[in-house]
Amino acid sequence: MNQKKIEIKAVENRKDNFNIGRLTMLFLFTLLIIYGTLYPFSGWQQPDGNIWNLLVPKWPRHISRTDLTTNFLVYMPLGLFIAKSLNIRLSSLSRILLTTILGTVFSFSLECLQVFLPSRASSIFDVLLNGGGTFAGATFAEILGDRTAMGRKLISLRQELFLPGRLNDLGLVILVFWALSQLIPLVPSLDIGNLKYGLKPLWNTLHNLKSFNLYQALVYTFNIFGLGVVAFLIAKDKNHMTTIFATFVTTVFLFKVPIVGRQLSMEAVSGLACGLVLLISLRYIPNPVLVVMAAVAIFAAFVINEVYPATASLSCLHSFNWIPFRRQMTNLMGIISIMEGLWPFALLAYLTMLMRQCTLLSAILAGLPLFILVFVMEWVQQGIPGRYPDITAVLLAVIGWTTPRLFIGIPIEKIRSGSLQPLK
Repeated sequence: MNQKKIEIKAVENRKDNFNIGRLTMLFLFTLLIIYGTLYPFSGWQQPDGNIWNLLVPKWPRHISRTDLTTNFLVYMPLGLFIAKSLNIRLSSLSRILLTTILGTVFSFSLECLQVFLPSRASSIFDVLLNGGGTFAGATFAEILGDRTAMGRKLISLRQELFLPGRLNDLGLVILVFWALSQLIPLVPSLDIGNLKYGLKPLWNTLHNLKSFNLYQALVYTFNIFGLGVVAFLIAKDKNHMTTIFATFVTTVFLFKVPIVGRQLSMEAVSGLACGLVLLISLRYIPNPVLVVMAAVAIFAAFVINEVYPATASLSCLHSFNWIPFRRQMTNLMGIISIMEGLWPFALLAYLTMLMRQCTLLSAILAGLPLFILVFVMEWVQQGIPGRYPDITAVLLAVIGWTTPRLFIGIPIEKIRSGSLQPLK
């Protein structure tokens, strides 16, 4: 009886730890939105005229496709985090509506504050888009749950293909996060001009092989291999997972062609082929060695991506930027840059959790050498033509390294019941 009480208490503690992690992620993301909305936090002054009139500028003065997409996408995670953090018992529709109201009110409050910043443009259209993004995120959160038929089907498929346990869920989330980093802004267009643009790098390289960028190809190769190892480790059927993973990555790359603003390159295609060959060749290596190799590959890809010189047309030098997210807040490419800077370190954190259990504090301390190395590489970029040294890269490394611990819950010990065990 005592043993049963201990087990029940352990389950309750894990749930509490996971809830704390979700709330912490919601809090940090909310701070990030506040920072991005009210930056640079200077020049505050009383606006001339009625605040409501200032919030409704003449159409289409402050509207662009980039602004539309950016505002919508930024609030989608907020909607997802809020919906997942609401522990009160509500129907799916009520939870979505409550989340949408909270996100819209939050957005409206920030837009009203923006009116007092002459350097920022406030608009009621932003509020509507942010509310729409919150609604989409909340809807997505409900679809992923067991309240809907689609959610139950997805859960059933997840249970059929992958090992149980929250640590394996984390590996699956990282794979999806990488796919999103390749496909944002998630806006497809079958316009001939857009399809030609999507295939332009591939076409140019086929007609001029000298333009092939070996550095980028290596980055793709190592990243595909590292992601493939994750898919292999969380799979129930190891033999078929290579085929499933190859199909998954190929589909992601093909979808880049019709997505507005995204392109498919020869470097990506060759990196996919080489990464899969590497994965097939090494997948029977013992898991501990395979995990280490995957971690080395992901970090090597990051290093290469940091230090290889840019094209000749972008050959000027740039000084170090000390203002976090300064370049990432200006356009849609900033969101892409943030996601591409986050997922490699989330994957590294996941791989280290496979090898050793630790608390959030010890994980941060263990990551200090990694953060210092990232800072050094960013600092060195001041001497590399066409590179933009930025403190944001260091912050993204910290966030990517610590967020998986929040996803799992605080502390991490003894959470692996029914999931991957420490590798031996």
